[in-house]
Amino acid sequence: MPTSILTPEAAAETEATILALDSYDKSRMLRESSTPPETLAILGRDQDSDIRMGVARKPSTPQEALAILGKDRSWKVRLEVAGNPSAPAGTLAELAKSNRDEIREKVGCNPNTPATVLAMLANDMRSIRRSAASNPNTPVSVLIALAADGNNGVRSSVANNPNTPVSALIDLAADFEIAVRLGVARNQNTPGTTLSALAEDTDYYCIRQQVASNSNTPAETLDRLAEDENEYVRGTVAQNPNYRRADELAAAKSLLIAFGFTVTH
Repeated sequence: MPTSILTPEAAAETEATILALDSYDKSRMLRESSTPPETLAILGRDQDSDIRMGVARKPSTPQEALAILGKDRSWKVRLEVAGNPSAPAGTLAELAKSNRDEIREKVGCNPNTPATVLAMLANDMRSIRRSAASNPNTPVSVLIALAADGNNGVRSSVANNPNTPVSALIDLAADFEIAVRLGVARNQNTPGTTLSALAEDTDYYCIRQQVASNSNTPAETLDRLAEDENEYVRGTVAQNPNYRRADELAAAKSLLIAFGFTVTH
């Protein structure tokens, strides 16, 4: 029964009853997806930090409770709030100022983190720059700057970010680090011409395989990869929905010509 419709006395009694439960029952309530948000808010006031951690990591915990837990005395509780996708933007902004690297890194990955906060974290230590580089909320201007970062992991995160602009992906396609080029080959923003160039990589079949799976890869390149020496590359081409499109177009043109139509292109 929601505490919002209880009298203050009844609400206090309900809270006391829940907090008096043993750890097993409280943990069970945290595991259950049906536990009401109002109950989670009460458990967020538990004396046991492990219980508060469990509340802090649940996406169904009310934002008001998460805001309170974001100031918890235990840094491990605050860490869970930093990683919670339901955490309020204001709370994440405050946690981004934490002196705990782990907390700032979690904030960098959180989909609720504001763009202004991510821009700030993009100037932090490398693990935190890497998390900011992977966040879809990170501004394009920041992603372009991070694409030139000296850390391979940061550039790889940029290469995998779905919002990285084409200009940055083209530059990253020439990166010396294989993980970066893999990210470019995987990214659905990568233009066909760049994917075709990556398909020429003779050193790493995994890059050709990623090109073979990309929906932007031109049909002509897929036809070429269909004859690749590596069986995994050939198998991946067969699963690409764009494969055979060139063959089907050629067959259609031949059929039109057979019926007397003029095909100009």
